[in-house]
Amino acid sequence: MVTRFFAIKDFVDTSDDELADLMPTRHEENKLRLLLDDLRAFKSASKKLQSDEKVTLLDVRDLFETLIERHPSDAEYLAANASVVKNPAFENACVKVLLGKEMELTGNNHELLAAFATPVSSRPSNDEDDSNDRDGFANLCVRARYSVSKLECAVASSSSLPLETEAKTLQFEKGMVRLEAAVYQQFQ
Repeated sequence: MVTRFFAIKDFVDTSDDELADLMPTRHEENKLRLLLDDLRAFKSASKKLQSDEKVTLLDVRDLFETLIERHPSDAEYLAANASVVKNPAFENACVKVLLGKEMELTGNNHELLAAFATPVSSRPSNDEDDSNDRDGFANLCVRARYSVSKLECAVASSSSLPLETEAKTLQFEKGMVRLEAAVYQQFQ
């Protein structure tokens, strides 16, 4: 509806007093533009979550945290501890693994993730193709974390930056190896 207003507003005859009274003021129009930008951000995040088969819990957290920063009132619905999250401890454990912070996992976290531990050789590769990048806001949120991860990886190894997909694959596999080692040690 807001998009339609901006599409037809230049064609509306404002010489009619009754119609002119219904038209938004310049201030209201500016508010509508801001609302439209916010709606586009939510739409982008929603499309990313519904259409991307490779989205991880870490990507979801990145999107939701960015939306919460822009709209703090949405924290009640989008935060990691929101009432719609069935198992916040499991989600937190998955995010820690995806961030490469397996050493911070507690015994309970290890138990929650033990069923998902697999040998490194049986994992599929994480090749990504962002050539059809039309998700805007959502992809920017996810890429922001990957950019930081690549920089941290390069600083730690003092070498040139690896390709983005290689960095993602290495980070994921490093995290899973650490998780498997920690789970193995706990159950031995």
